[in-house]
Amino acid sequence: MNDDQFRQILDYFGMSWPGYRKVRKGVIKRLVRHMQKENVRDACDYMQRIRTQPALQRETRRLLTVSISSFFRDRFLWKYLGENLLPELLSQKPARVNVWSAGCALGQEAYSFVMLWRLLSDVAGPLPPLFLLATDMNREYLETAASGFYTEKMLKEVPEDCLDRFFQFENDCFVIRKDLRDGISWLHHDLSDVLPVQDPFHIIFMRNNLLTYCRKETHQVPVKRVVDRLIAGGSLIVGARERLSCDDFGLSGVCDCPGVYRKI
Repeated sequence: MNDDQFRQILDYFGMSWPGYRKVRKGVIKRLVRHMQKENVRDACDYMQRIRTQPALQRETRRLLTVSISSFFRDRFLWKYLGENLLPELLSQKPARVNVWSAGCALGQEAYSFVMLWRLLSDVAGPLPPLFLLATDMNREYLETAASGFYTEKMLKEVPEDCLDRFFQFENDCFVIRKDLRDGISWLHHDLSDVLPVQDPFHIIFMRNNLLTYCRKETHQVPVKRVVDRLIAGGSLIVGARERLSCDDFGLSGVCDCPGVYRKI
C-alpha cells in the first residue's frame, strides 16, 4: 500500500492526511497485515470491501487509531493543572470532581491525572471524590490501559517519586498500583457516538485525537458533543499544537497555557 492508496482510505473515513503524515508508516503496516489476514489481493480490492462490508469497515476504522502518548506529556500542562487549574476548581468546593479522558489510548493520561490528584492531596489535604472516566474506541488499547502494565521505556517521563510510590515491578514490567487502577472507569466509546454516561464534567482531556486525525468537517459535530458535556466554566484540554475556533464551540482560550479552553 503506497501513500496515495492510504490517502484514499483516509478520505473515505474523513481523516486528515497532515495528521497522519508522521505516523503513516506504522498505520500502513497495520492495514497491510489486516489485508493479508482477510486475503485481500491489493489496496483497490481492500477499498472496495471497505465500502461494501460494514464489519470490515469498522475494523479498518479501528486500525486507524493511534496510541502515541506518554506519562505527563507536555510538562507545562501538568504544572498548570497542579498549580492553577485544580486549586481554582477545588476552591469552588465541588461535591465531586468529574474528569473525562476522551481517547485515552494506552491510559498514560488518565494515570497521570490520578497521580497528580494524589500528590495534590498531600499538600491540600482531603479532596472531594474523583470520578475519572477514560474512553477509547480501540478495545485492545483499553485492555492494556486497564491492566496498568508498562515497560521501563514508557516511564521515562515519570518523576522518580511517582515511580516509587505508584508503581510496582512485576514480570519485567512496571505496573500501576491496584488502588490507582480501581479509581478509573474504563469505557469503550467512539467519539462520533453519544457518550452513555450522563454526568457533566469539570475537565475533559481531548488531546491529539479528533483535532489531529480528523478533518474539520468530520470533527465539528463530535467536538461540539464533547464540549456540551462540560459544566459552565469547565475546562477542555486539547494538544498543545491543536487549535479550536472558540466562536464555534462557546469557548475561550487560556492565555497561561496553550491547549486549555474554558467553556463560557
